[in-house]
Amino acid sequence: MVIILLRHAKAVQSEGAMPDIDRPLHPKGLRQCAALAETVPDVLKLIGGVCPKIWCSPSLRTRQTLTYGIPWTPSGYANSSEDFIQYPEWLYQAESQRLASELLTYSDEIPLMIIAHNNGLSNWAHELTGGLGAPLGNCHLVILRKDRVEDQGKFQITYRWEPPKFMD
Repeated sequence: MVIILLRHAKAVQSEGAMPDIDRPLHPKGLRQCAALAETVPDVLKLIGGVCPKIWCSPSLRTRQTLTYGIPWTPSGYANSSEDFIQYPEWLYQAESQRLASELLTYSDEIPLMIIAHNNGLSNWAHELTGGLGAPLGNCHLVILRKDRVEDQGKFQITYRWEPPKFMD
């Protein structure tokens, strides 16, 4: 099983009466997405060239991260009759326990990408890897794989991507 976790890119700070779910990406977040978009085709090679199913939080910043950071989604899924991209309401601000329980419902062999928020995403990566998953910053992507029964239920980190430091 392969799981790709992506924390949304940098968002603007909450201002006034703007609901948290409606916060857009900051200009820095847009630059992070552009850097991610250049890397993602290489990530696909790491998972066998198969476009993963995607669970994306319904928040504006996660949907924008998907749109600007994952360039293959429109063409990769255009001819598919299946619902490869989903925006489940439960994913907005989901804690690690909820992510874990929802994963139990996923029985597909196709890799699964989850685009969501902290702290739930980082905590879950930490739990899945037996304490080896470092916290996920803005626009951090990690690929986790569990191939063997001997893995004792733990996922191995097979790839990690972070935006270049010059973007800070």
